[in-house]
Amino acid sequence: MTATTSLARTDASTPRRIAKPWRASAACHNLDINLVFSDRIEDQRSVQTACRACPVRARCLTDIIGFEEPLHRVWGVVGGLLPQQRRALRTHGMLGEHPDLRQATVLTRRFGAVLTQWKDWPPAVVAEQLRRHGVIAAPVTVRVAMWWTGAKANLIAPTAGDDTRLTWERIRDEHREVVEELTGLGVSRNNIARFLGVWDGQVKSAMAAWRRQDRKTAARAGEGWAA
Repeated sequence: MTATTSLARTDASTPRRIAKPWRASAACHNLDINLVFSDRIEDQRSVQTACRACPVRARCLTDIIGFEEPLHRVWGVVGGLLPQQRRALRTHGMLGEHPDLRQATVLTRRFGAVLTQWKDWPPAVVAEQLRRHGVIAAPVTVRVAMWWTGAKANLIAPTAGDDTRLTWERIRDEHREVVEELTGLGVSRNNIARFLGVWDGQVKSAMAAWRRQDRKTAARAGEGWAA
């Protein structure tokens, strides 16, 4: 692989005025608007396929995402990303993590086949693998590049080897800090699940386990004081 240096960051969370010229170059400009903003999975996949060959995909994502308010419904495919992916990207922004969309574009062009091969790995693991090949990229940038190649890019890797824990148990054991930080920032449990790439019920089970654990810890502490 050829080493790739980090490019200047494009902050996807910063609203920008939409410039007309790029729209004419968009791969979706001739598509039915009802298809672009459809909730049907088949339609969304069709639009994403068009987005993969779009020369202005990053500009589209940068310009449009700023107009999507967190409390409003997020519709359709924008910049090659599904609504739940854009919500996850906004959550990254709340943690101060912003993708370099120019570098993500480079990654998909030069290393798309490799990213497809690593599609089941968490972005942080893929970023570490790329670093070993001289490519320095933040995990959130890698995550966008993986999304653009069709990968799920979940933050929690599939269970492998001797690890028999269920997904909610892995959230319980490994992700309490970030879940509680996002909860403190006012992020809903549903959007936390989208951020992690899991089901809402799995986050709910992990949070319930933390509450039980905290109650037991408090009870033991009370017994210690009583003694």
